Amino acid sequence: SNLTPNLSNLNKRITSIRIELNDIESEIKILSDSINTNPEDLSKISERLDQINSLLVKHRKNNISELIELIDEMNLRLESSNNYSKLILNKEKELTNIKLELNDKADIISKKRIDVCDKFKKEIVQHLKKLGIKSPIFEIEISKNSELGETGKDLVNFMFSANKGSKPCQIHKVASGGELSRLMLCFSYLISDFDSLTCIVFDEIDSGVSGEIADLMAEMMREMSKNRQIISVTHLPQVASKAFNHFKVYKKERNNKTISGIIKLNYNERVEEIAKMLSGKNITKTSIKNAKELLNQ
Repeated sequence: SNLTPNLSNLNKRITSIRIELNDIESEIKILSDSINTNPEDLSKISERLDQINSLLVKHRKNNISELIELIDEMNLRLESSNNYSKLILNKEKELTNIKLELNDKADIISKKRIDVCDKFKKEIVQHLKKLGIKSPIFEIEISKNSELGETGKDLVNFMFSANKGSKPCQIHKVASGGELSRLMLCFSYLISDFDSLTCIVFDEIDSGVSGEIADLMAEMMREMSKNRQIISVTHLPQVASKAFNHFKVYKKERNNKTISGIIKLNYNERVEEIAKMLSGKNITKTSIKNAKELLNQ
């Protein structure tokens, strides 16, 4: 009798649960009917998932959010590449303008080059005669280049002959060592006035000459030194004696190594060094006398 109320309550609860379950079943059925079970859609979704997983592996990303960030970054790069195209177009226009300017300047240089040729040729010939070449022929050949280069639109060749009646050819083909030295000194002498050079270094420009010619070249270098610093590396006493300052470069061995040194010579040391140039290691009274004469000239 005591159990009757309890059983009655349980029965009510069971009844209520049945009703709820039936209601849930109805809702599930409604949801199930609303789900699209199209096999084609399932295939597309499967392919999409496979593609996403492949991209995650390829780009070493952990999730879709990171993939989206990567896409945004790539879009920015793509946008930049479009800007690069504009930049290239602008640079091409700039290059065209520069080429036009270069052409104009090359034309000006060509005209100036032609205008100065005759005077330059005459002065080179005059100086070569002073340096002991009796009948020099010096010509300048100017031809047009198809493209702009270091010398503008022109190809320039210096043609030379040291002997009367000989056809002038390119300098490097016909000039001897001594002739080439004198030509180079003449070029430097004339050009230095226009380049406003403050210092010129001659590395054995007197190679291949001696005696009176060496003395004439030394005089030309001394003349040049009035307006600029001239440094001349030489083995010739005629050149060394004309310098305002004389430095001796020497080598010596120390700790199994060869060391180069340089010292400035006083008057007596200069006499000794020039005497060595005149007579070799064995200095004679005559070479000392000649050295002093050279220094006092």
